[in-house]
Amino acid sequence: MADTTATLRTKIQTRRSTLNNQISKEMRMVEGAENLLKASTNRKTRETVALELTFHESNLERLQSQLAQLNSAVTIYQNDGNKETRVPMICLGLKETDAVDLAKPLERFIATHYYGNPDDYENQVMDLVTLRMAARNPQRSKDGLDLLESYVRQLYWVERRFFRNQKHNIIFQWYDSVQGMPTAQQSITFEKASVVFNIGVLHSQLASRQDRSTAGGVDCAIEEFEAASGTFIHLNEKFYNAPSPDMSPHVLQMLSTLMLAQAQECMFEKRSLDAEVLEGGVELAIELAQDTALVASLYEKAFDFMDDAHFRGYIPKSWANLSRAKDFHFRALSHYYAAAAHLDFADETGLADVDIADMRDQLHNMLETSVRSQMRPILSLQEQVERGVVHLQVSMMLHRDGQRILRNDPELKKLETLVQVFAQDEQMAVAKDVELREDPSIEMPQPITAVSEAPRIHGETLSQSFLELHITESSW
Repeated sequence: MADTTATLRTKIQTRRSTLNNQISKEMRMVEGAENLLKASTNRKTRETVALELTFHESNLERLQSQLAQLNSAVTIYQNDGNKETRVPMICLGLKETDAVDLAKPLERFIATHYYGNPDDYENQVMDLVTLRMAARNPQRSKDGLDLLESYVRQLYWVERRFFRNQKHNIIFQWYDSVQGMPTAQQSITFEKASVVFNIGVLHSQLASRQDRSTAGGVDCAIEEFEAASGTFIHLNEKFYNAPSPDMSPHVLQMLSTLMLAQAQECMFEKRSLDAEVLEGGVELAIELAQDTALVASLYEKAFDFMDDAHFRGYIPKSWANLSRAKDFHFRALSHYYAAAAHLDFADETGLADVDIADMRDQLHNMLETSVRSQMRPILSLQEQVERGVVHLQVSMMLHRDGQRILRNDPELKKLETLVQVFAQDEQMAVAKDVELREDPSIEMPQPITAVSEAPRIHGETLSQSFLELHITESSW
């Protein structure tokens, strides 16, 4: 099964490469037709050219739509062991690049600038040429990452020793990873940045292929998603004047946030693997509420980047919908755990007054700071129950919102595990609601009509260890 999946990944990458080349060709045809239309004054010629321009623009739109559909196929990069129990994660396809003849320009530079014999450095030049060829299609493994990082380090020395202040005629052409638009530059920096981008992509693919049904697999996924996020942060901070949309500051910030959201989701999955997680007290319920609130806030931030007016048509729609659905889903879980903290520990029997007050302070402090300043702390058991019920009602509303997004997305509704996990988590909240309504000792408050009626829960700040993103500037 693994071999079949690997073959399918290769076929998809080959298809992406073919589409990129076709998109590049159509863009040249569109550019040529536009220039001819501007230059021509003959009415008949202009009509003919306008018709050809419409044809090529239609072809370009069709090809970009096909590429977007490939980018939406998130399941292909997932581990087979996750398909029954774990929701899919988003990862990118590698940036494609055309072949480049590095040997002749380097040999010419050695001869004209250093007055050396190029034959004396033939092996070293060929090593660099071979390294770039391998970097065009790296293995989806640690070896592939090592290869890309090695090539970036070699480019650093090539730039310093050969072309730091010198002109060269080496043209590097790379294709946008999302829409396939080609960009060509005579810049070693552009080449380095494109390879670093692919390092982030490869980290995201390695994270997605981990078996997250095991503790070791989850740990690896967390580390790889952190590394992906850190790579995109590094690229955003060090590479300026991006020539393609996928390396623009906005998209790099989106990708970094998305990878952090997925890493934090894996952190929550790791806790859920622990059978003892359901046996904790009010403190654990509050921690889970804040953990899931953090996941939701990161997905919300990622979605906001994707939904920006300038990039709304650029990002694959299924990515935006999945991020939005996960925002709702984890916010629903956050309110569910908040409800559990209020309701499951409402029995004050045997508790001293100081313990009751401390517990209610914890319940109040888990809310966002802006909310805490507007709400007074809980003063009675009835208030504690009422707030718990409100959290539960909001949880069910948010679950329904998340599932509605899945139903309306033609790609996401096909992901059986995703739909199943969302439905199961909603049933937890529904079962809790039924239990409360059947309890004669509980006086149910009036139903709320909007999510905004419930106080937002504060997501715990990312720990320092979580923010160590495995990126060292000295490496590149």
